[in-house]
Amino acid sequence: MDIEAKRAVRRIVKIAAIVIGIAIILLWFVGGGIGLITKQAGSLRFTNVADFIASLSSTSTPFHFPWEVTGPQISLPTIEDTPGGSLAGPAENSASSDAPSSYGNPSPHAGEIAIRASAVKTQTASGQYLELRAAPGNGAGISISGWSLQSALTGKRAYIPEASPLFVMGRINTVGSATLAPGAVAIIVTGPSPVGVSLRENMCTGYLGTVQSFVPSLPPECPAPLIVIPRTSANESRLGASCFQYLSSLPPCTFPANPPNSLSVACRAEIQNALSYNGCVNQNKNASGFLRNSWRLYLAQGVPLWDVEHDIIRLLDGEGRIVNAFNY
Repeated sequence: MDIEAKRAVRRIVKIAAIVIGIAIILLWFVGGGIGLITKQAGSLRFTNVADFIASLSSTSTPFHFPWEVTGPQISLPTIEDTPGGSLAGPAENSASSDAPSSYGNPSPHAGEIAIRASAVKTQTASGQYLELRAAPGNGAGISISGWSLQSALTGKRAYIPEASPLFVMGRINTVGSATLAPGAVAIIVTGPSPVGVSLRENMCTGYLGTVQSFVPSLPPECPAPLIVIPRTSANESRLGASCFQYLSSLPPCTFPANPPNSLSVACRAEIQNALSYNGCVNQNKNASGFLRNSWRLYLAQGVPLWDVEHDIIRLLDGEGRIVNAFNY
């Protein structure tokens, strides 16, 4: 190769090196390199060279020249960082019943009653509630009066009250232990009872929802008006045909406070006596299936007990041992 050819090759190599260097510097500028230097330089305070070197070694964000190749900084979780020693944590906004032993000394009734969240995130005492459900396979009923519900996060605790097994309006009701038969449900409301006492539901409690506000609403499952006042020839003669036409228009659990004046006096009196909660109880309290397998129990708190975002609710027996826990 002659001298001119060698010089041409050197010029090409030199130009290529310059182009590559300029390209690297341009990429560094585009990637924010100058901003990083400015930011780091602005945070440095030193009075001598030794301080400057020390500051470079202690900064949390390492300095890189344009030609240094760096990768993304990835922090991998260790097994100790996640619940239960697993790299996969619980799903966002999940809720679950946890093993009783996870939150304290287990009760002999551990696992026999489940907790369902229902409306625990509601932030009014009267609207906040959860459900306790006795396992269908339980061998016998379980008395839960005197047990308690507690937040494992805040320590707030409220005791489950006794309840009226046969509630009657307008009188002081006798209360006793709320016993959950296998498969029974207890709705535990944080606030006070709208009728002044906790109670067991029956085939007539739908009438109570027409005079008081219950959360959740009471199911309208009362005997139909034409079953309460059947259309027999004797009744039609006594009350009038129009009385039964009116009764057929009424849905179950309806308490008509002011029946139409077009009805006979006897019809209006019969309706007001029979189509009411107490009238329904008097007529049906000895009937098969009168009592429902569900309870309304009230903790009588003035403020919500459970957090709006996250809480761990523990169900404790009378000795303070864990029956079940719910995490949301």
